[in-house]
Amino acid sequence: MGVVKIFALIGFTIVGIGGYMAWSTSARVKTVASWPTVMGYVAESAIRWGAEASKQNRKSHQYAYLLETRTEYRIDGQPFSSTTPGIKEIRDTKIFNTDPWKNQPEKEMIYLFQQIPQGIIVPVHYNPENKAEAYIFSRLPFWYLYSAPFYIICTGVIFLLLPLRAVSISP
Repeated sequence: MGVVKIFALIGFTIVGIGGYMAWSTSARVKTVASWPTVMGYVAESAIRWGAEASKQNRKSHQYAYLLETRTEYRIDGQPFSSTTPGIKEIRDTKIFNTDPWKNQPEKEMIYLFQQIPQGIIVPVHYNPENKAEAYIFSRLPFWYLYSAPFYIICTGVIFLLLPLRAVSISP
């Protein structure tokens, strides 16, 4: 098997993985948007900074802002609580920067945070099959949802284009 075929195989595999991630995210957004809603109370709302917010190895020098909430709601008189504001974790990762004063959170995160101050009543989308699973935001900004699939697809395209560049250079 030639090098070009290997790169093409790797490239198509990576593009396929990125495409699947984008498709599954879109399907999840549509599913959550169709869930029933109840009114809920935002009991806690904060943007947290730190290494522990990144869920990565603490030695990785990776810090992040993380939007954290706790929403309380009732369904048929039964109380529930949710700590996930959106269908994906709302995070702004900063690599090799441990000073929150030098790097503020992204504007999208600040905008989302301002939409759910502590103490307000908000619509909560809940899963009718698992009422403990609920989200305040049924939709998130495009970049929060599709940044990972975008970068994965770009990496796959690079693998597809590299052999073409090598073939065009060779005599």
